[in-house]
Parts: sequence; C-alpha cells; structure tokens
Amino acid sequence: MKRFSLSVMLAAVLLAIYSGCSSRTIQDESPSITHSPANEGVEWASRGNYGKRLEPMQGGILHGAGQSDGEFRKYYEAVGACKPLLYMTYFNLKRDANEFFARLESRLSPYEAGLIPQIGLSMTRDGSPTDHYEQDVAAGRHDGDIDSFCLGLKKLNRPAFVRIGYEFNGAWNGYQPEAYKAAWRRIVYAFRRHGLENVASVWCYHPSSGVDQYSAYYPGDDFVDWWGIDLFSPSHFEMSDAIDFVQEAERRGFPVMIGESTPRGVGVLEGQTSWDSWFAPYFQFIGRHPNVKAFCYISWDWANFLQWKEWGNARITENSVVLHLYRNELRRRVYLHGNPSMNPLKKILLHSTDPDWQSLFNGRDLTGWTVQCKPEDRGKDFWRVEDGAILADSIGHTGHDYVWLTTNREYRDFILRLRFQAFRDSPGNSGVQVRSRYDQEEGWLNGPQIDINPPGPWRTGMMWDETRGNQRWIFPDLPKGEWVNESMADPGLIFHYHGDAPAWNDLEIRVEGFKVQTRLNGVLVTDFDGAGLLNDEAHRSRCVGEAGLIALQIHTGDQLKIRYKDIKIRELGGDD
Repeated sequence: MKRFSLSVMLAAVLLAIYSGCSSRTIQDESPSITHSPANEGVEWASRGNYGKRLEPMQGGILHGAGQSDGEFRKYYEAVGACKPLLYMTYFNLKRDANEFFARLESRLSPYEAGLIPQIGLSMTRDGSPTDHYEQDVAAGRHDGDIDSFCLGLKKLNRPAFVRIGYEFNGAWNGYQPEAYKAAWRRIVYAFRRHGLENVASVWCYHPSSGVDQYSAYYPGDDFVDWWGIDLFSPSHFEMSDAIDFVQEAERRGFPVMIGESTPRGVGVLEGQTSWDSWFAPYFQFIGRHPNVKAFCYISWDWANFLQWKEWGNARITENSVVLHLYRNELRRRVYLHGNPSMNPLKKILLHSTDPDWQSLFNGRDLTGWTVQCKPEDRGKDFWRVEDGAILADSIGHTGHDYVWLTTNREYRDFILRLRFQAFRDSPGNSGVQVRSRYDQEEGWLNGPQIDINPPGPWRTGMMWDETRGNQRWIFPDLPKGEWVNESMADPGLIFHYHGDAPAWNDLEIRVEGFKVQTRLNGVLVTDFDGAGLLNDEAHRSRCVGEAGLIALQIHTGDQLKIRYKDIKIRELGGDD
C-alpha cells in the first residue's frame, strides 16, 4: 500500500550520537490537556538486544518520519529538539536508480542531523496487483536493475534500511509467496556481493485479518536483518496477527521496525480525543513489545487524496494538543533522534564493519594460506593471485594429483562466505573442505567437502566426505559407490559463469556442532546433521569432522579454472 549487529560497535556509536533529546521543558504554548495516556500508567518493557545489522543496542528506538519531502520538513521543524533520524522514501525497481539516488541525496544533504534513509523497495505497481513482477526478479530478469540500486546505495554512502517488497501480504501488491521469497533472496545476495554492510533488509508485514498471513512469505532467518510491520487503524494494536507477528520476531531474535504508521480514520483534528483513540495505544503498543526498536510516522493530510480521503488529516502540526503530547512522548530517553550538533553519519559510521567477520584473503597474495600436495606436484603454479582474486588454474595439465590451498589455522564452528567465478570451458571439479586436516605421509586432506562442479552445476553445494575409509556422498546420503544425480538437486538452483551478469556465485557454509548448511546464491542446498558420522572412529582417528582447516580444492587429474574472492568467516560462539 504505497503512500508516496550491524556490529555492536556501530550500534554503540548510534546510541552515543543519537541519544534522547534534551529533558528541558519544550518551549511551546501548552494547550489545555486532561492527561496523556501514552505517558502515564504504562509499564514499558526494557528493549531487547538481538545483535542485528543497524540495530541500536542498549535499548534504543530509532525515530523516523515521512513520507514526502515537504511534509518531512514540516514534521522536522515541528518536533523541536527531537529530530527524526530515519527518512522514509520509496523506490520501484523498474525506475531509474541513478535519478532516484541523486534526488535522495539532494533531499538528505540539507539536514544537519545526518539522516538514515528508510526505503520501501517495490516490485509491483501500487493498487494494480496484476502488475506485480517479483517472479521476473526471481528469474534474474532485473539483475541489472538490482545492481544499479546497489550501486546507488553504495554511492549514497549512508547506512540505509530497505523494506524489500513491503506489505508483502497485501492484496494490493499481488505478490506470490514462492516467487517473493526467491526475489527477496536474490536482492539480499546482491547486497552481499556489493559489500553493503551498512544496509539492513526489513521484512515488512501488513496486519489485516487476525490470522497468520506471513509465514508462507518468509525468506529465512539468514536473509533478513529486521522484521517490520505497518500500523494504521486503531484495531491493529490489538489484532492477533499483529501481536503474534511481533512476538514471533522476538522468539526468533529479531528487532522490529514499524515501517509505516498513521492514524487512519482518526487523524489529529479532534485533539485529546484523537490522542486517546490512536496515539496513546500506538505508543503503548511500542512500549509493550521489547523488540520494537524503530518507528516511522507518516505526517500527511490524507484527505487531500481521493483514494485516501477517509483516512483524515494526520499532520501533527494541525492540532496543538496532539503536537504537545507527541513532543512530550518523544522526550522519553528510549528514543534515538537525529542530533543537529553532530556531523553527518557518513563521516562517522560508514567505515564501521562487523568485527565478528574476518577476511581470510587480503586480495594481494596468499598470506594465511598454504598449498598442500604430493611432492611431485610441488612447484606447479596452480594457485596464485590475479586481479584481486585467488585463481586456481590447471588448464593444460592432467598428470597431477589433488592440489589443495588450505588455511594456516583451524576453525570449529563458523559461517564462511565466499564468491567464486566458474568458466564454461573448464571441465574440472573444485570444492571447499571444512574441518579437515592434511596427512603428510598419505598426501591426503581428510574431512568433509562442499562440492563445486562447473561442468554439472546442479551438484554444487552438496557434500562429499574425503575422509579415508568413508569417501562417499553424505548429503544427499548415499551408500559408498553410488552417485548423485540431477533429480536430487533443487530445480531453483542458480549458477553463474564468467561472462554472465552477474558473473560471480555466492556460497555460504554454516558449520555448527555437527550441523552443516550450504547455500548457493541464496538457495539452501545442504541441511546436514552429521552427528554419529563426523564424530565416528574414522573421523576422530584423523582429528577431522569436529575442527580443522578450510581448503579450496583442485581435483586429481582435472583441468580446472576457477576464481575465488571475498572470503570471510564469522566464528560462532555459544550465543550464536
């Protein structure tokens, strides 16, 4: 319904810069007010901390507004010292991204309080559900548009929230669950490819029926940074699906953003009555739920638009009682506001990276890595660095055994992310081994491997065990001697080659306990529980399966050309 952690370090900076506005008395003419239900007699839940991207830690709630530039300016001036930090805007993926971001920067730059854009990214035409095109996004037909959007975000050089396909369940959008999820993942993987560490994705729901209309649309925990909900009618605050949605987000460990909110059908013109009918229960809703950590208010006169005339006038400037109470509410210390006395965010925050993620490849040389192979293959220049990527190149050579490139240190529980580029004319096989160990006497790297097979890309992401005594497919689980086939692969798997757009594949490997998950370009390939196998005698006797090296592989006798880059790891602790 269109209407016009990151790291602890980043969150701590947010809190330090955008603390609650001054406790001094607001110097405006206080109208006659009987009481303020949002500020009296309400027990606020302490804010939770979930460690998500761009999440304010230590209990803060981001304050935002919209949704047109002119109305934002009026709101900005009306709220006094408590300036909004989030700036609402909208973008349709078919639009010109260069033009959009140029205009957005021109609108953000005049504000002294460095603003964070909150962008509603649409894959449909508002009010025309038959014009939805998320299925085309999922199929890759808008990859160029996605890349242009990502480049615009990067050039903007600010943190940003993006509500991808917001109000996904709304009949006015027409989104279909499976296509929506696939499109979402494709967009999020583009964010990762472009290194947009300061861009948070928000999965945004519209409560409407009181029953669960959201589960079928969920892209998965690994693809979502925040959950979001839009609240309009007073009934939304007590609607069971709205409450269930926010509580389910908390159970899963996600902060919630109220992406859009406005007093639909109530407005502001009745003063105290308007406040009691909508604003008080709205802020009580925020107060009751500890994971609501951002809100955006739409200060607009809906009555000026034929299709929304029944919504009323929601401009807080139009009624002195509502404005006074609203400003008092914003003085709670829990809210985080833009601070005009500080430099813009782009000078302060944008060089922050998540300290939990560590790069395994410096882009220049093989520092931190070692080539492991039999003596007769030593000295062969199969592994080298070219153009900022690790290149495996054995083209023209068949008389070699396995040649691995291993990390110098071992890892136990982790998430590994990397990008690789395959070549259509390369007939060789590669892979990524985890929790492995090289046996110098045997010239063999024991341990489980995630397969990368450009000649038959459908099996990429499946698991083979290279451990002596096992050496078979373990996901899918097949007896020794049997082989995987294409019918076992996900038909939605995406694989790119050099010369394609995009030309790089994203591979994610999560290893925790005895569970291993792999995702190729956003598609889950392996979901393996190795308890009883990775810790059996064959693995324990070789000290593999539970901890070990990470390695890139050139298969014995194969002519292989493949490139790897953007290799980073996040080690998991007991709380992950």
